[in-house]
Amino acid sequence: MLSQDDQRRLSRIEAQISLADPAFAQGLRIGTPHPPSGDRRWPYLVGALVGVVILLVGTVAANPFVMTLGAVGAAAAGVGYQRHVRHVHCGALPVIWWRWR
Repeated sequence: MLSQDDQRRLSRIEAQISLADPAFAQGLRIGTPHPPSGDRRWPYLVGALVGVVILLVGTVAANPFVMTLGAVGAAAAGVGYQRHVRHVHCGALPVIWWRWR
């Protein structure tokens, strides 16, 4: 059984999800959730892949500028991915290992 405080938190989360994306909330209620609308992650994944390829090309060519460019591109895509996921999922914080205690 959940405490009253936990039940209130869950009710608030349910209300936020229902307002932000009613179709996703309905899917959760009936047990067949679909990804939230507007959840387009592929551009960030492609950006990260391109950044890693540029980093590898720079490593093979022994060019520090190209290596740095690839590393910065991959990191920027990773940060953009995380920000996008937070925005799509109602501003939820990401799961971080030190918060699992």
